[in-house]
Order: sequence, then C-alpha cells, then structure tokens
Amino acid sequence: AEQCSGEAIYVDDIPKYVNELLLFPVQSKVAHGKIKKISIERALSIPGVHGWISAKDVPGKNFWSIGGIPDEELFPLEDVQYTGQIVGLIAAENVDVGQDAVKAVDIEYEALEPILTVSDALKKDSFHVSKRHLKRMQNEEVEGKDMRTVKGQVFLGGQEHFYFEPHSAIAVPSGEKQEMTVYFTTQEPCNVQTQVSSVLNIPQHKIIVKCKRAGGGFGGKERCFVALMTAVAANVMRRPCRMILTREVDVDTTGHRHETRASYSIKYGEDGKIVSSEFEFDVNAGISTDLSLAWVDVLMRRIDGGYTLSNFEGTGVAWKTNLMSNTAFRGFGSPEGALIIEDAIENIANELGIDTALVREKNLTREGDLLHHGTLPVNEDFLINCWKECLDQSRYWQTKEEIDNFNQSNKLKKRGIAIVPMKFCPTIPFKMLNQAGAFLRVYVDGSILLSHGGAEMGQGL
Repeated sequence: AEQCSGEAIYVDDIPKYVNELLLFPVQSKVAHGKIKKISIERALSIPGVHGWISAKDVPGKNFWSIGGIPDEELFPLEDVQYTGQIVGLIAAENVDVGQDAVKAVDIEYEALEPILTVSDALKKDSFHVSKRHLKRMQNEEVEGKDMRTVKGQVFLGGQEHFYFEPHSAIAVPSGEKQEMTVYFTTQEPCNVQTQVSSVLNIPQHKIIVKCKRAGGGFGGKERCFVALMTAVAANVMRRPCRMILTREVDVDTTGHRHETRASYSIKYGEDGKIVSSEFEFDVNAGISTDLSLAWVDVLMRRIDGGYTLSNFEGTGVAWKTNLMSNTAFRGFGSPEGALIIEDAIENIANELGIDTALVREKNLTREGDLLHHGTLPVNEDFLINCWKECLDQSRYWQTKEEIDNFNQSNKLKKRGIAIVPMKFCPTIPFKMLNQAGAFLRVYVDGSILLSHGGAEMGQGL
C-alpha cells in the first residue's frame, strides 16, 4: 500500500544528517591494468571536497564476498579488473562539487590483456575454484540399437536487473565504541553486517544494518560493496556518509544474469523418449566467485524442466573474466535450464517429424521417477494430470489443426501454438539454508512485534 500511495520510505528518502557527506565513485577506464599513479591533488583543492577514500583507508580486510572465501577486492590496490570498477571515492558536500572532483582525478594505468569472453577464458584456463560435475545413471540397459542422438548448443546472453531503486547506502557512526548504523537497500542484511565487520575490523555486535524495504532486487541486491565502501568512508571521515549510485554506475558495477554457453548430447528412442543426456555448461562469472559456483550447481539440477532425465551427466565451469562479477538473477538457473532443455526437445521432435507436444508428454516427470538431482522418488502424478487438463481446456489439438490450415493459406501471416511443462525444484543445494525462523514479541499492551528472515523487495511481506 505504501508503494502505491508514495508513502514508502527508501534509503535516499531518509532526511540528510548534520555534517553528512556525499560519496562519488571514480571508475576505471580500462578492462584490465596496473594502477601506476593516482593524482588527487586537483580534486582535493576544490572547495567543498573533504576527502579521497581508497584501498589504503580499509582498516580490515580489503576483500569481500556474498558467500564463501572473500575473493573480490573492495577497492583495487594494484590492479583494476574491469571497466567501470570503482577505484576510489570522493567525499563532498554536494552533487555539483562531487561531480567536478571526480573529473579532476587522474589515474595512470599500464594496460594488461583482458579476458572478456568464455572463449578467451577457455583458452587461458581461467576459472573460479573448481569445475562442477553431477552424474546419476539409472536404467542404462534401456539403450538399444534403435537409439538416435541429437546434439546442440544454446547461447544465452546476460541481462540487467534494472530494479527501480539503485544501490543506495547511508553509514552513520555513533561517535562512541566504534558503533555504526548502516542503511542499505539489500536482500541480505545479515551478510552486509558480516562484511562490514570484516572490512572495518569491528565486531559484528557493533554494526546495525537496517533495510525497511528494497526498491526491487531480483537477485541484484545481494551484492553489498556499496554499503561496505560507505561504511569505510564514514569510518575515515568520522561523520555520516551517503552513497547513491547513478543508474549508469549501477549498471557498470552490480553484476548481471550469467552469460551461458550450453552444449548437449541426448540419446532418445523412436518414440521420442529420452534415454540418456550429457550437458556441458560454460558460464561467464566475471571477476569473482560471487554466487556463480552455486548458480552452476543449481543450473545442472534445474536443467530438466518438466521432464525426467534418468541417465544424466553434467559438467559446469564458472569462467573468470575481466567483467563485473555476475550474480544471482530471478529464477537462479531455472529460466536458463528450461530454455536449454526445450531446445533439445524441439530438435528431437524435428528429427522425428512429430509435434513437440508428443515428445514433451513422453518425457514428463511421472510418479515413481527418481530425478537426476533427487533423493526420493516423485510421489504424485500432478504434472501429467495438469498436462492433460491443459490440453483439454485449451483444445490444443483442434487449435493446432486450425493453425496449420491457416498457415498453409497465408504466405505472410503465421500463427503458432505451444504447450510447455515446468516443474520447479525450490530447494537450495545446501541443507542449512533450507530453513527459516521467526521471533514473536508480545508487549504488555497486547501489541506484537514479529521478527523474521524475510526481505521486502517490492512484493510485500
């Protein structure tokens, strides 16, 4: 309701603090290079500029992560890793002064050869941590002489989240005991607290992170470098600091949907039934692991769409490139998995010369199936029942015949129809993350306060 009425308060709606400074990022202009010299004298001489914040101002670890071992520099110390990377911050009294100061900063680079594409990374064997593998073989004896094989490749580009509120943060030092409050538009307040504690070398109990709501997220609000940089600046300047990314800087730095190249080889029978499948996934992860390894793992589990892949083998690699680190995006592997498996289904139907709906129905997940990523057999036949109901209510076959007749009679106008099954594995492949909790306080006047692990990102809670 507050969003619709305009009453919702976002980070940049919080009134300005006394002595507050605004932060303006200075970005790298090369994709990969050594920092030879940073000249900030002209910028600092501008009236209203109060400071320059960079790697040397980080009192704790200059590395951070969403999960796992921190492997992404907060501020680059020696090398820049991608075009647009934030090298440092100007702290200024107002927007005009800050923007002028950014233009006055001169950085000299020694250009290095960048790795920009998956093909480049493959040639240089540049990947993050480890190559992933998933295999489950069932009913291998069903393969016979009448088996056919279809092979294919699918290329998927990246995608920008484009949430309506860009990354925004305010860090307010309390003035005593190293305590600090951070207001940040985030999906993950807990990790923000953990990472602020790490970069400032301050115990977590001294850090309070507040997020009333995020103006959209879609996975893009799990990255938290904006909050960390703002906290470092506030710690250095000893006064409240505010950093609101422009849309351009947000797009440059916050990560996108993973660019993916998938190859498959699938064996199937004369009826279109898939007998075995092999997949290879090459994923452009960018400069750090972020959530890319988990994303590759989930993609391999969600590659089956609405089908059962009994004899399955998949390998996936998160390739390290000189791009901003790609990250979580709505669906987390499911949209990509569905598109890839449906490409294979379409090719099987074309090879057999039959309607894709027949191939899809033949491979639907049924009761008793053990999925290639499952631990227990499927205990219901919901999918086939839903499938039949959709065919019936849509008059699929009658409509298909009408469309075929129309297309034969019209040279320029064409129509089409499709029915595609989908199932969703809602779990995260780490048991400890498949849980939730809540804390309910009941006050003496009868009112209650419910604390929970949800993050409000525009969908309401």
